Amino acid sequence: MNSQPYTVGTIVLIKFPFAEAPNHKVRPAIIVNADLPQALLVLYITSNTTHVSDFDVTLEPSSENNLQKTSVARVNRLTVAAVQDVVRPLGQLSPIEHSLIKESLQQLAKQF
Repeated sequence: MNSQPYTVGTIVLIKFPFAEAPNHKVRPAIIVNADLPQALLVLYITSNTTHVSDFDVTLEPSSENNLQKTSVARVNRLTVAAVQDVVRPLGQLSPIEHSLIKESLQQLAKQF
């Protein structure tokens, strides 16, 4: 088990599960909730910006988030991942990025 505490808005490299594939890929993800026992609610980050949905938030590389290229937070791609699947922390969302993702999550929840 990873003993490092994680907080909402932290970007981590994590073994991200994919429903369409039996394996995991190490991908960046944003922690949305860290209050689950031994688990984290995370959302997927991709550098594939060609298929943008209404719930995607563009993230530009910065010294704060430590992303290597322009990426998209797929707010409608949430999953629960085990804490031990975190490879390492990568960075932190800026207050503006955090706000944009929070707004997108609220819009997603309104459709539920």
